[in-house]
Amino acid sequence: MGVRSHNFILIGCNIGSEYYNDEEWEKEDSLYTKYDFNRKSKSGDIVILDDVYSQKYFIVGEIIQIDYDCEGSGLEMTVIDESTEQFKKAAQRVKSFILDTYNLDVEPKYIVLTHHT
Repeated sequence: MGVRSHNFILIGCNIGSEYYNDEEWEKEDSLYTKYDFNRKSKSGDIVILDDVYSQKYFIVGEIIQIDYDCEGSGLEMTVIDESTEQFKKAAQRVKSFILDTYNLDVEPKYIVLTHHT
């Protein structure tokens, strides 16, 4: 079994691995299945990314850009500006999702990471 690396730019929040729950996978309408990152994930989708290896993050966010398997030419973001309408709308969607799902009031931000699966 190999490890694949995927580069992301998200608008989201690391709510902490303490919110990860193994039992969620067993539910009929599992959040982890519904919002799992996969090859069909695209810009505008909400995803839940958990660090299964070291439990350093449990991120809920909206994809801005994605580079599957780090096979593209990389990601490019010329301006990280949290005053844009795109950021404000995505941040509100993520904020509402986290509040409704985890009862947490958060302030989403830009997140750039490489996620391993």
